[in-house]
Amino acid sequence: MIGEECIQVLCLYEHGCEQLPKNQHITTKETRQKGKKFQTEIDTLQKTNKGLKANLKRHDNSNTPSSAKLPGSKKKQSKIIKPNTKKKKQGGQKGHVGKTFKPKATRTVEHKPDNCNNCGSNDLKVIKTSSRNITEVTKIITKETVCHRNYECECKECGQKGIISDSVKEIPKKGNYGKNVIKDVVLGWVSRTTINMILTNSKRNIGLPISTGTIQNILFMIGFGLESPAMGILAELRKSKILHMD
Repeated sequence: MIGEECIQVLCLYEHGCEQLPKNQHITTKETRQKGKKFQTEIDTLQKTNKGLKANLKRHDNSNTPSSAKLPGSKKKQSKIIKPNTKKKKQGGQKGHVGKTFKPKATRTVEHKPDNCNNCGSNDLKVIKTSSRNITEVTKIITKETVCHRNYECECKECGQKGIISDSVKEIPKKGNYGKNVIKDVVLGWVSRTTINMILTNSKRNIGLPISTGTIQNILFMIGFGLESPAMGILAELRKSKILHMD
C-alpha cells in the first residue's frame, strides 16, 4: 500500500491530477490523513526497535552471566594449536616434587582393647601396633595433629587374634584429616560455598594448609560412602507395593 500511494503522489507532481484516473485522484485531506497514519506506524516501529535493542544490550554485555545470555551470542574462540607439541597426561608430571601434607603429632591417643571380644578376658598380649597422624580441629577453633596408635592384640586364654579397640571407629578410614575437618568441608559444600572459599576459610581461621585436591577427595569419599546406603533405601522403596510421595 505504501509503495502504490508514493507512486500516486509522484504522478500527481509530475503529470498533475488531470492525467490520473478518476478513481485514483488524491486530495490534500486524504494525503494528510494517510501521512499521519504512516507517521504513527513509524513511531510505533521505532519505539519497538528501541525496546528490542535495550533488551539485547541487557542480555549481551561484559557483566551478563553465561546463563542469561541469548543463544548464539557467545563468540567461539579459535583454539591456538602449537606446532610439535605433545599432549600431556593428567596428573603429576615427571620430576614434579609432591606437596603431600605430613604433619607432626602434638599428642598421642592410645587405642588399646580392654578385653577379648570372644571370651571377655582382659589378659591380652600386644602382637601388633600401627600409627596414623590425623589433623583435627579442636573446640577452641585451633588445629592439632594427634597420633592415633592402634593396638592389635591376642587373647592369652582363648587364642583369639585381631582384637582392636572400639574407639578405632572414630578414626577416618582414609586421609589425614579428622571428623571435624571433614564436617566443616561438607557443611561448607552443602551451604553452596565454593571450594576456594572453603580453602580460604580454613587457612584464615585455623591456619590449616588444606588444598583444593584434598577438599575434592573428602567430598568424593563422603559421596562414595553415602552411595551404598542410598541405593539400599532405593531398592527397598522399589519393593514396596504402595508409595506415598509429596
